[in-house]
Amino acid sequence: MTNSTLGKRTGGMTGAHTLAIFLAVFAIVAGVNAFFVWSAVSTFSGLAGEDDYRKGLAYNTTLTEAAEQKRLGWQAALSVSNGSVLSLALTDASGAPLDGYSIAGTLERPAASQFDRTLSFVPAGSGHYQAPLSAAGYGTWIATLNVSRPGSGTVFRWKERLWLPPAG
Repeated sequence: MTNSTLGKRTGGMTGAHTLAIFLAVFAIVAGVNAFFVWSAVSTFSGLAGEDDYRKGLAYNTTLTEAAEQKRLGWQAALSVSNGSVLSLALTDASGAPLDGYSIAGTLERPAASQFDRTLSFVPAGSGHYQAPLSAAGYGTWIATLNVSRPGSGTVFRWKERLWLPPAG
């Protein structure tokens, strides 16, 4: 062998190639991570509830209201008919129907607040109340109801998880 062929390399992997591959792999990983962070931040605000701090401060009031509700012994039964009407049967501790109450409610998805709907109940007689489910969509929902006498405060709160079947 001569001296001229010993130190000379022909083709193959160089340090510059190795550095370029190394940087390309990290750029791909950083790009994928940036996409996932953007996707997560753009689809969820991070806000779990409205005014949670103030609700926490009023927790003793919430406990007092819950004890009063337990003392009343009222029962509520929710059902869905035809996939388009939410029915509520409201009875007292002895099973007698409760009429003449105003019911405000919401229908919420467990995981996303952008689909929340307000429920407008109308009396249907004998302790029954009905609210239309305008295009609520099928799946799991949480119904939250506040029952009160017109002109007074909330007397009874009810929360129940519902399954709405697909239309058709």
